[in-house]
Order: sequence, then C-alpha cells, then structure tokens
Amino acid sequence: PIISDPVFNSCDNELLKSLGFNVISHKENFFEANKLTIFFMPHCDKNLYTNLIDTHFNKNNSNNNCLLQNVILFGNSFHSYLDRSIKGENDPSIRSIVSVLPKTVELQTETEFTLSPNALNDMNIHCFIN
Repeated sequence: PIISDPVFNSCDNELLKSLGFNVISHKENFFEANKLTIFFMPHCDKNLYTNLIDTHFNKNNSNNNCLLQNVILFGNSFHSYLDRSIKGENDPSIRSIVSVLPKTVELQTETEFTLSPNALNDMNIHCFIN
C-alpha cells in the first residue's frame, strides 16, 4: 500500500515503512492511480482537491478519464464548494470540481462526536463514474 501525508516526519516514515507501506513524498502524492486508490483528505484546501482531479481527469484525454474511476475520495463535499461560491459554476477556483460533478457520486457521512459535534462535518465519500 502507498501512503503519503505532508506532515509525516522521519519517525512516521520509518514506522510506516516497517509496517510495509510505501511512503511517498508530499511532492509525489498525486500520482496517477492506476488501480483503485483511497485518498483520505479530510478538510483539505480546495486547491488540493483540484490538483487531485486535474491529475486524474482531463476532458481532452480519454485515458485520464478512466483514471478518475480508480479514485475513492474521503473529503469535503464538492457540492458544498459550489453552494458556497458567489460566482457559482463560473468561479475559476472551483472549475475542476464543477467539471467532474456530473461524474461524481457523493455519499454523505454521518458523524457523532459528542465532545466536538462539528468534527469532520461536510465529509463525504466520493466515487466517480465514467
């Protein structure tokens, strides 16, 4: 299994490698998912989601179109970005997100954290269809 997180330090990397993980650097973490891959990205900035989409989906390249089907994403709701944008679908900062909405199945997660009820709010599991 491949794992990456920009906050991993050298101790984290050594531990994960000893457990059999292939730790990749933050610069590499949007590799092309050539097989089913889970991206665990709770509350990341929309630019990171955009980078993930751009790596796996390019409307001018049918091969990348297929790569998006290999992605399962645990992260912020794409529809929420659209709902919160003043410019709506014309907002250039969410252009990539908007472009994959027709291919996106969002499954809303239920969270019940008594001590912090808003923890992981707006988290969804995203799957992509061709």
